[in-house]
Amino acid sequence: INNASSSFAAAERVKTAWKNAFFAYVEYGYGKDELKPLSRQGIDTIGMGLTLVESLDMLWLFDMREELQSALAFDRTSTGKAISLYTACSRVLGSILSAYALTNDDRLKRRALSLGERIAAFFLASNDSIPYARMASLADGVIAPESEKIASGECVLEFRELARITHRRDFLNISSRHRQQSILFSSKDQNWISYYENVLLKPALQLNQPIPAAFYDQVQQMHTKLYRNGHLLHNASQQLRHHMPQSACAWPGLLALANTAKFKYLKLVQTCLKAHVSTTTGNFRLAPEAVNFNALNNDMWPAPTARHSSLRPETAETLLYLYRRSHDSKWAYYGWLLFQAIEQDARLSQGVGYAQLRDVDVQQSYHDLMPSHLLARTLKSLYLLFIENATMSSPFPASKWIFNGAGHPLPVIANEEETIIIKKKKRIIIPGVGLLIKKIGESASVAALRFAAACNRVGHPPQNVTHLCEQLSYTDSCQIETIIIPTKFGNFTCEPWRDPTRAVLAFFRDAVTRGLRISREQLQVVYSALCKARPCFEALPSPLTLALGGGYSLTVEPWEEPVDVVVKFARVVLANNNSVSNKEYHRSLAETMVHWFCERRFCARTELGPTLRYIKESLVVECDFWESPEFAVLKLSSSLSQQAKKEALNWLCERRQCGQNLHTTLRLRVWEAANESVGELLCGPLSDPADCVDEFVRKSLNVFGFELPIPDLAAAVDSMMQWLCARRICSRSVTPDLSLRLVEEYESLVVRGWEDPANAVGKYAKKTGLLNETILKFAHGQLCRRRWLCAPLPSRVGLEFSGVGSLSCREFEEPADCVESFAHKAVSGGHTLHASDLQYMLNLMCTQRKCNRYKLSVVAHALIMHPGKTAGRALATALAKTTNVFVLGHDRRCGRSINNSENVSSQACFLVLRHPADRFISALAFKKQGGEHGGERLLGNQCHRWLADRHLADVISDPHGLNTYCQFANASVHVSTHCVFRPLLWWLLGGSSAMNDTSILNVSSYIHSDGDSLVALAKRRGVTFMCYDTIAADFDRLIRPYCDVASACHLKRQNPSNHTLVLGPSGGTYEKKRRAAEAALVPFINRFYAADLALYNRHCGRSIPLNNDTDVSSSNSAAAMEILQTDANDVTSTSY
Repeated sequence: INNASSSFAAAERVKTAWKNAFFAYVEYGYGKDELKPLSRQGIDTIGMGLTLVESLDMLWLFDMREELQSALAFDRTSTGKAISLYTACSRVLGSILSAYALTNDDRLKRRALSLGERIAAFFLASNDSIPYARMASLADGVIAPESEKIASGECVLEFRELARITHRRDFLNISSRHRQQSILFSSKDQNWISYYENVLLKPALQLNQPIPAAFYDQVQQMHTKLYRNGHLLHNASQQLRHHMPQSACAWPGLLALANTAKFKYLKLVQTCLKAHVSTTTGNFRLAPEAVNFNALNNDMWPAPTARHSSLRPETAETLLYLYRRSHDSKWAYYGWLLFQAIEQDARLSQGVGYAQLRDVDVQQSYHDLMPSHLLARTLKSLYLLFIENATMSSPFPASKWIFNGAGHPLPVIANEEETIIIKKKKRIIIPGVGLLIKKIGESASVAALRFAAACNRVGHPPQNVTHLCEQLSYTDSCQIETIIIPTKFGNFTCEPWRDPTRAVLAFFRDAVTRGLRISREQLQVVYSALCKARPCFEALPSPLTLALGGGYSLTVEPWEEPVDVVVKFARVVLANNNSVSNKEYHRSLAETMVHWFCERRFCARTELGPTLRYIKESLVVECDFWESPEFAVLKLSSSLSQQAKKEALNWLCERRQCGQNLHTTLRLRVWEAANESVGELLCGPLSDPADCVDEFVRKSLNVFGFELPIPDLAAAVDSMMQWLCARRICSRSVTPDLSLRLVEEYESLVVRGWEDPANAVGKYAKKTGLLNETILKFAHGQLCRRRWLCAPLPSRVGLEFSGVGSLSCREFEEPADCVESFAHKAVSGGHTLHASDLQYMLNLMCTQRKCNRYKLSVVAHALIMHPGKTAGRALATALAKTTNVFVLGHDRRCGRSINNSENVSSQACFLVLRHPADRFISALAFKKQGGEHGGERLLGNQCHRWLADRHLADVISDPHGLNTYCQFANASVHVSTHCVFRPLLWWLLGGSSAMNDTSILNVSSYIHSDGDSLVALAKRRGVTFMCYDTIAADFDRLIRPYCDVASACHLKRQNPSNHTLVLGPSGGTYEKKRRAAEAALVPFINRFYAADLALYNRHCGRSIPLNNDTDVSSSNSAAAMEILQTDANDVTSTSY
């Protein structure tokens, strides 16, 4: 960059880069504040189209007339979002004033005037002319309640220019008073660069006046305090550190602008440039946000907490000011290096602009944001630097233009024009709160209500609406009443000072915490009624559904806070998978989710909350953002003293809400009269009551024989919710039912609130035959928008098997079943299939969608039938890692057909035999304890209810009751008998087609057969027996040889059902009754299980005296007791 030609070429390169960035914004983020180039979408922070507004002067400079006209027509200067004084004045108002000076377009003048009147609230709400730093709603003139005051000269330049073009003395007064107050009260240790720039230096240059001597004197004092060997110390909380942020690189440029050689700003420039080679590469790259220094040798390195780069403009602006002062081309050369660094490190491919960096030492560590200052300041300064070096002139000469704090050129005012006092719009100043301005066409009452609602939204004390209205007008009616609307769950009340929208949402949130049933439709009804009675200034938030990985989705309802929903989601995901190594990732993921929701709707809170760490001596208690303090303490070792736990809990509760009762298990006994049944609803730690109720109802409806009218069930659900929500904070209501009419000629898809959408769609498709994938996906999507967390609809998957045929597995089908069906058809058609091919097919399908089963029975070398629960669990666990052995479900069978006509495979077939008395007692105990893990303690489980207060003698004396309530069906060899009671003959007589009862031939001839005949039948069918009492030895002898690796097949001990539930405890006065019950079981077994008894005695016979307390290990195998016995009471073995 040492001649005009090369410098002009560099300017054209920057111009092209600027246009590329701008057009990327236009294509993907037009109208939004900034562009997220990786996501290819816009993002709003203040809702004013910031990038577009700040590009006005460059669109004029590059003669982009069509784009400029479009941008001039864009007007979103009235925003209800929070905004800082710097952004409102320097970035937005400054850009509009600059564009007006360049184009003389009256639209911009009107826009600047309107914006200036609202920005005046920053100053007028203050009682000392020192403005507040932040406004909660610029459109309503309401100051943020937590805002501090700032005396850094913001708006001095802009309000002076606004006064010039509007001749409004009030704007000039604000500018002058603020400058005077800043000189008197500014804390020069903080925001000191802004103070010198906006208070002392640029206001003088704007008026073409000499720089005041105070500037040089105070700069000398500041340099004495902060300057150290080429860098500036950072003053944080009255502590000086060898730390220099990129923003400090504006300082040498300002000194050059002041045209003074008195201070060593060239060394400061060298430091700023050296920061670009402080990365590990050593090349000129983008500089980190801040650098630290070694006080001894002045070495620098990226500050650990500021390794990112936000493409800041200060160095580029300083190079421009230095060139203007010296006309030395070396500054253009450094500018070229900076531009090349931007192109190399921040430019994205495929024309989507530029992105900030998360870490300057990590290539392509992009942060998904293209800041507006890249176009407004960084690239603008580089373009001006190169074009001025090429032409020796400037589009914005210093004699005519002064750049404000956001890089927008404002005219130098040769002579201050006369200003006048004009009649202003009616306005009321409320100190510390804001400025109420009555809009054109707005009544006094509506203006008062609007302002009060805005104050209520951001947390200011209630405003006296009637008083405000009367101050605005003496003619309008100011009698504003409280609105009361009756609803199903109480009267909704909205006082005049409350924001109507937020009041309705708060009312519905309260209903949720009380366990009441609410819906979007109810919300809309109440909101509409309210808005008819009073103006509503905000629309209701829309429900938002975020697509998650793996096809899951997360929905936030209008009345819900996105942060709360994301925290609840984190509980569901992390409660049982709290990996320390992934905590940062989990937090980052949750923050991303919150950010996504809050980009699209108002969020009262946007922070997840910190991870709390209580440390005292060797005790460390960590409470993550999704945990309650009680739950965090509950995880501590039981050896810790109660006092230590109490101290930790008190410390945590001071910093996070306690009392949500998320650490306990809630147990609710539910009685349902229509079915004469009792259920037990369990709601574990961290679980939301609505999730617990949905699960309880869903499982209850799957219970045999349970029927309940929907209105009655809805009333029961409401009662359960209210009971739970009185004991635990509820975060959501139960989901309402939904009906979808998908296709005219088909029935509607009706999904109850507790149903899983994917299962409901699958059942509907199976029932109706409507298999159109597009329609099913649409239906699932509509349902998921009503579910807070929704599992994906399984995708339809298909495979082509060369030379055999194609396999298609529909959404509601299990892939393993599809593969097995395909294998049967292929073999029947004369094809030869290898086990490895079939397993590969299943594995491939399971990579494309979720599978509930990953093993195939058709590829196994051996199949095992197990009528019992305990042996089945032990065998399934032992064989989980091998595909050579498959444990069949309770309703599947193996072996050849009785007439030997069906023999489709050479698979070995095994059947586990257990003494029918032991098996019957175990079955009763299983049912009585509530099934697997207590999972049958459900509403409508008649068997569990019937057995609740009965022991063995009661049961066997009442076969009719057992039939009626427990699917005993006189222990038939048909599926009408529950699998835990079904005789072994069902498995022994069944054909290889498994569940087809018609394959059972001549059943009656085997019912009273002797053991020899049944053993012969088993041999005919190719069934090999394993004895329950010797199962460990039999497993080693018969099954282990099929395993791939010996260590993969290890039969481990399992916990069986507790037989004392049926037999009663041993010893004491109850012993005689217990023994009598066991004796009475003999005729019962002979009546219903004669064939099983004969088979068992023939193959696994044992001769143990009646009620001998010797366990099974004394007769056959000590290993059986090692594996299967829970405790001494689980079973006394007996002989019949």
